Amino acid sequence: MCGPTEPGKARPGDGTVDPAGTLDIRACLPGGVFPRRSSGGEPDSAWCDIGRGDSVLFSRNLGLRPGRCYAGSFRGLSPAGDYTASVFVRSDSGITLYFGGRTGIRVDSGAVTTTDAALEIFRPVPVSPADASHLNEPGPVFRWNPLRGASAYRLEVASDSNFNQVFFGPDGLTSTEYTHGSAIPPGNGYWRVLARDARVVPGLWSPTWRFTIAGGEPGAFTIRGLGVRFEPWDPATNRAGDFLFLPGYARLFWEFGLPVGDGTGGWKQLPDFGYLLPMDVWVTAVAAGRIVRAVYQEETRDWEFTAVSTADPDIQVGYDHLTEPRIGEGDFVAPGDTLGRPGIWDGTLGRTEITIHDVPAGQFRCPLLYLDPGTADSLAGLIDRHMREWETFIGDTAVYRQEDQPYPGCRVESIVIY
Repeated sequence: MCGPTEPGKARPGDGTVDPAGTLDIRACLPGGVFPRRSSGGEPDSAWCDIGRGDSVLFSRNLGLRPGRCYAGSFRGLSPAGDYTASVFVRSDSGITLYFGGRTGIRVDSGAVTTTDAALEIFRPVPVSPADASHLNEPGPVFRWNPLRGASAYRLEVASDSNFNQVFFGPDGLTSTEYTHGSAIPPGNGYWRVLARDARVVPGLWSPTWRFTIAGGEPGAFTIRGLGVRFEPWDPATNRAGDFLFLPGYARLFWEFGLPVGDGTGGWKQLPDFGYLLPMDVWVTAVAAGRIVRAVYQEETRDWEFTAVSTADPDIQVGYDHLTEPRIGEGDFVAPGDTLGRPGIWDGTLGRTEITIHDVPAGQFRCPLLYLDPGTADSLAGLIDRHMREWETFIGDTAVYRQEDQPYPGCRVESIVIY
């Protein structure tokens, strides 16, 4: 808040009085952890504009002080009157992370005025269409809350949550609502908005919200892909899509239903597709869904995520053992969206696992039961080829026992959860 104004008060430490007014300003970063995934970098510098009316009189880079506060002093403010202060905290990548502003700051001749500019995250809040809403009209009005310090906004509407397929993305919007002239195709859509500050520097993207246009509601649950790329083995490089054939491993692809030790001297069946992969591989989503659970696992130093299917809320898709995650709880994912890299395995390869869980039935299911009809044959064929080529590579034709598999890569169709 503004401190007292005392005409003729000496500036601390120098014993002088500025014949014009002086404004000392401080802006402190709010407590807590800066939002993961959308930070655009760490807080780096803070610019402060001092003005009267619509005119900017001074601009200065504020210095960082102890306690995560930026501070600076502006001398020579004349004539006496009311001034404004605007503080923009930028990241090391040039994104505006926080904004703080004060208006009506009274500065008198020969006086020192002290004020704090409370910093707030520079990130719009969506209003409508609401998250997970179903719409009958193909041309919804997009609305968001006005943001202090914003001079304009940029809106993006896409068919996927990574915004690789953008329907439209108007920039320079001065209103907090927008209606597009063309209809949005039926099915799922995703939208987000960012603000630009007074210098037209972009801020943080808002949370991504999903909506569904009538006529494209999801049908039966299907998966499109297997989370990693299966491709034919190249003996010259030993690459097979995302896999790298290396000696010393029993298998790189763990089948659904594979019997393994349970750590207590007994046995259990693996309820997932498991992969050993190079650590630089990106794991992708296999189905549309919303992340409802995100857990960091201290023992394995990686993440586990659970997504509820948008097609069938009784189906949950699990993504276990991921590092460098690109998703968080509450996010929507579409098939092919990047999730993260494999978790740590042995220093050479990483691991990751994918499960399909039918919650009411209390069963894990073979992923191939749900392959999209358009890709089922080709993906099943690639799995079968991977298993045969791995057996050729290590010289053991009895690793996978394909003749006993009801589906390629699955020793059983389902596993009951006890």
